[in-house]
Amino acid sequence: MKLENIIVATDFSPQSDSAIRHGCTIAGVAGASIRVVHVVETPADEERLEAAREAVKQWHVTDEGRFAREIEACAGAGRDRIPETVDATSTAEGLQLIVDKHGADLGA
Repeated sequence: MKLENIIVATDFSPQSDSAIRHGCTIAGVAGASIRVVHVVETPADEERLEAAREAVKQWHVTDEGRFAREIEACAGAGRDRIPETVDATSTAEGLQLIVDKHGADLGA
Protein backbone atom coordinates (compact mmCIF):
# COMPACT_ATOMS: atom_id res chain seq x y z
CA MET A 1 0.00 0.00 0.00
CA LYS A 2 1.39 3.37 -1.00
CA LEU A 3 0.91 6.17 1.51
CA GLU A 4 -0.43 9.36 -0.07
CA ASN A 5 -2.10 11.27 2.79
CA ILE A 6 -1.04 11.31 6.42
CA ILE A 7 -3.07 13.14 9.07
CA VAL A 8 -1.57 14.00 12.45
CA ALA A 9 -3.64 15.61 15.19
CA THR A 10 -2.04 18.16 17.48
CA ASP A 11 -2.97 19.83 20.73
CA PHE A 12 0.43 21.59 20.66
CA SER A 13 1.72 19.47 23.55
CA PRO A 14 5.18 17.86 23.62
CA GLN A 15 3.52 14.49 22.94
CA SER A 16 1.83 15.75 19.80
CA ASP A 17 5.09 17.42 18.72
CA SER A 18 6.62 13.95 18.84
CA ALA A 19 3.75 12.52 16.76
CA ILE A 20 4.23 15.29 14.19
CA ARG A 21 7.96 14.58 13.89
CA HIS A 22 7.18 10.88 13.46
CA GLY A 23 4.51 11.65 10.83
CA CYS A 24 6.95 13.94 8.98
CA THR A 25 9.55 11.20 8.93
CA ILE A 26 7.05 8.74 7.46
CA ALA A 27 5.83 11.33 4.94
CA GLY A 28 9.40 12.00 3.86
CA VAL A 29 10.16 8.31 3.33
CA ALA A 30 6.85 7.62 1.59
CA GLY A 31 6.68 10.84 -0.41
CA ALA A 32 3.25 11.47 1.10
CA SER A 33 1.45 14.67 2.05
CA ILE A 34 1.10 15.40 5.76
CA ARG A 35 -1.81 17.36 7.19
CA VAL A 36 -1.37 18.59 10.76
CA VAL A 37 -4.79 19.19 12.31
CA HIS A 38 -5.87 21.03 15.44
CA VAL A 39 -9.50 20.78 16.53
CA VAL A 40 -11.01 23.74 18.35
CA GLU A 41 -13.83 22.32 20.43
CA THR A 42 -16.83 24.61 20.10
CA PRO A 43 -20.24 24.58 21.77
CA ALA A 44 -22.97 22.68 19.95
CA ASP A 45 -25.79 25.16 20.57
CA GLU A 46 -25.95 28.46 18.70
CA GLU A 47 -26.30 30.69 21.75
CA ARG A 48 -23.16 29.40 23.45
CA LEU A 49 -21.34 29.29 20.10
CA GLU A 50 -22.11 32.96 19.52
CA ALA A 51 -20.80 33.81 23.01
CA ALA A 52 -17.57 31.92 22.25
CA ARG A 53 -17.09 33.29 18.72
CA GLU A 54 -14.39 35.87 19.61
CA ALA A 55 -12.42 33.31 21.63
CA VAL A 56 -12.61 30.83 18.74
CA LYS A 57 -11.30 33.49 16.33
CA GLN A 58 -8.37 34.15 18.68
CA TRP A 59 -7.58 30.42 18.91
CA HIS A 60 -7.41 30.28 15.12
CA VAL A 61 -4.94 33.20 15.05
CA THR A 62 -2.84 31.57 17.78
CA ASP A 63 -2.92 28.26 15.87
CA GLU A 64 -1.43 29.95 12.79
CA GLY A 65 1.74 30.86 14.70
CA ARG A 66 2.01 27.47 16.33
CA PHE A 67 1.52 25.72 13.00
CA ALA A 68 4.24 27.82 11.39
CA ARG A 69 6.77 26.43 13.89
CA GLU A 70 5.55 22.85 13.56
CA ILE A 71 5.42 22.87 9.78
CA GLU A 72 8.90 24.41 9.64
CA ALA A 73 10.14 21.48 11.73
CA CYS A 74 8.89 19.21 8.94
CA ALA A 75 10.94 20.96 6.24
CA GLY A 76 11.82 18.52 3.49
CA ALA A 77 9.26 15.94 4.60
CA GLY A 78 6.86 14.62 1.99
CA ARG A 79 5.11 16.43 -0.85
CA ASP A 80 2.92 18.89 1.02
CA ARG A 81 2.85 20.05 4.63
CA ILE A 82 -0.61 21.39 5.36
CA PRO A 83 -1.78 22.91 8.65
CA GLU A 84 -5.51 22.93 9.29
CA THR A 85 -7.71 24.08 12.15
CA VAL A 86 -11.25 22.76 12.33
CA ASP A 87 -14.13 23.73 14.63
CA ALA A 88 -16.18 20.85 16.01
CA THR A 89 -18.04 19.90 19.15
CA SER A 90 -15.42 17.23 19.94
CA THR A 91 -11.92 16.32 18.86
CA ALA A 92 -13.14 12.99 17.50
CA GLU A 93 -15.82 14.72 15.41
CA GLY A 94 -13.32 17.24 14.07
CA LEU A 95 -10.82 14.57 13.06
CA GLN A 96 -13.56 12.55 11.38
CA LEU A 97 -14.56 15.66 9.39
CA ILE A 98 -10.98 16.00 8.16
CA VAL A 99 -10.69 12.31 7.25
CA ASP A 100 -14.02 12.45 5.41
CA LYS A 101 -12.97 15.61 3.55
CA HIS A 102 -9.41 14.68 2.60
CA GLY A 103 -9.07 10.93 3.15
CA ALA A 104 -6.13 9.43 5.00
CA ASP A 105 -3.86 6.49 4.46
CA LEU A 106 -2.34 6.91 7.92
CA GLY A 107 -3.39 8.83 11.01
CA ALA A 108 -1.47 9.56 14.16
